[in-house]
Amino acid sequence: MNWFYNLKLSAKLILSFALVALISALVGYIGIRGLNEMMRDSDEIYYKNLLGIVDIATVRASVLTSRGDIRSAMDAKNSQEKNKLLNSTRKFTQKADEAIDRYEKTKMNDETKEYVEDFKTNWELYKEERETGIQQMMAGNLEGAADIFDGKASEHLTTARAALDKLIETAVVQADVTMKSADEDAGSAKTLLIIFIGIGTAVSVLLGLFVSRVIGVPINKLTTTADRISLGDVNVTIDAKTKDEIGSLERSFAKMIDNIKVQALAAEKIAQGDLNVELKAKSEHDLLSKSMLKVIDTLRNLVAETVMLGKSAVEGKLTTRGNAEKFQGEYKEIVAGVNATLDAVVQPINESSKVLEKIAGGDLTVRMIGEYKGDYKVMKDSINGLAESFGDALSDVAAAVQATASASSQISSSSEEMAAGAQEQSSQTTEVAGAVEEMTKTILETTKNSSNAAEAA
Repeated sequence: MNWFYNLKLSAKLILSFALVALISALVGYIGIRGLNEMMRDSDEIYYKNLLGIVDIATVRASVLTSRGDIRSAMDAKNSQEKNKLLNSTRKFTQKADEAIDRYEKTKMNDETKEYVEDFKTNWELYKEERETGIQQMMAGNLEGAADIFDGKASEHLTTARAALDKLIETAVVQADVTMKSADEDAGSAKTLLIIFIGIGTAVSVLLGLFVSRVIGVPINKLTTTADRISLGDVNVTIDAKTKDEIGSLERSFAKMIDNIKVQALAAEKIAQGDLNVELKAKSEHDLLSKSMLKVIDTLRNLVAETVMLGKSAVEGKLTTRGNAEKFQGEYKEIVAGVNATLDAVVQPINESSKVLEKIAGGDLTVRMIGEYKGDYKVMKDSINGLAESFGDALSDVAAAVQATASASSQISSSSEEMAAGAQEQSSQTTEVAGAVEEMTKTILETTKNSSNAAEAA
């Protein structure tokens, strides 16, 4: 049966339907043959028996009617009525002759032919005697006419009617025989038709079950396999044994499973960080492989961008940023997030650097004003506290210098008074006063600068 399994599905179905059609044709042939036999028997009953009986009945009725008209004509009161009855007699006589001629053209056996011949002989003799009687009646000799009608004419008519009765009886018997034969033929045809219908039905059902098994079993297996694949289970094996469409479908499923396994292995390597996966699109319509290749390319670019940012940060290039426009979707958000992180790290460092630079330049009023959290807030508070401490220290220094300047001024005044009251002192005292004056100027200058610094603070 391998040849059947290897047939195309269309060929399997065509062959199966052809076999069913052949069985149906055989059943139809048996039925038609039985119907033909029944029709033949019906035709035989109709043409050979029924029409024959009708013709015989017509002959009989016409004979009786013509005989009655003769009797009525004998009792007619006038010639007009008598002629009317005689015309009716001749009319029914002609009808009887036509009916017996039609009956002779049907199929008759020897017995029937004998009865027909007997009827025709006596009917012709009756008509001859009847014509003689009519002549006597028309001549006014009613008694002579009555003798003829009741004599030889009556004898011949009685014999003719007896022949007709035999014909009817024979026709009924033949019709009964034909009917029984038709019934037997119909019963045989019916039995044979039922047998072939049963055989045809059984063969059709068995053939349907066989074809459904040939087609349905592998399709059910493929359906189960497809369900497992839809749940992510690709650990399935498909063994294609036939060369029909189902075999082709099984081989296609096997290729699809192998491709999914390759894709799954590639995805597993990507998940492990191995971006050196080699994939090739099976065709220009291989969207899955093309999508996987795009994923790999995107991840490679993302890794390169991230590595570049890390390296730049290590080298102190805090202004370097990743190009988020190279990516889309969540990948773009990752690069933008890294850039935002660098911005969050660099901003307090940049501000603290500027503040410290101004403090180093003597501007102790500068402060960090950015809003920061965590360690950045601690750094901000420390730098602002340092500036505050420097301001307080310089204020203290300014106060001390002011006090020193005041004391120096008093010393200078005392020195001048001493110089005015003791001009006689030696040049050594003059030099001391000069030195004290110089020191006083220096102290006053220092005091002025300290006061400015204190005011600025």
